Amino acid sequence: IALDLLRIWDNTLLSRTITGGIFGLSCGLFVASLLGISPRFQLSPNERIGK
Repeated sequence: IALDLLRIWDNTLLSRTITGGIFGLSCGLFVASLLGISPRFQLSPNERIGK
């Protein structure tokens, strides 16, 4: 969207797709880390089963 405002790219669909993809990916990773889905925050898969 910022690229559209600055008129750097004329293809608004492409720029919005890339911007949305980067924003969505970063938000998805952030939410995953908060929920403990990320492997960095998992102690052991066996400990989470049954709790």
